[in-house]
Amino acid sequence: MIHRNVAGLTRLLCDADVNRKDYRAWYGMGQTYELLGEPYYAINYYQKAAALRPNDSRMWAALAACYEKVKRYANAPPPPNPSSPLPHLGKAESR
Repeated sequence: MIHRNVAGLTRLLCDADVNRKDYRAWYGMGQTYELLGEPYYAINYYQKAAALRPNDSRMWAALAACYEKVKRYANAPPPPNPSSPLPHLGKAESR
C-alpha cells in the first residue's frame, strides 16, 4: 500500500501543475523513501531539495544521514554556502 502511495506521489511530482521549485515535495519524497528503507532513492530527492533550499540545514542533515546509511562518505557534497559554519568546524583553535 505504501508503495502505491509513493508511485502516486512520484506521478504528482511529474505533473505539470506542481511547482517543481517547491522544496517540500522533494523533501517529502526523500522522507518517504527513507522511511521505506530506500536510502539510495531518498538521496536523489534530498539532493533536489537541498539544491532548492541550500541554506536549510534540515536538507543537508537528511542528505548526510542517507549517505551515512549507504556508507558513501566521500560522495557527500559540502554545503554550497561558503558562509556556512560547517566548513570551519575543523579549523577552530584550541584554548
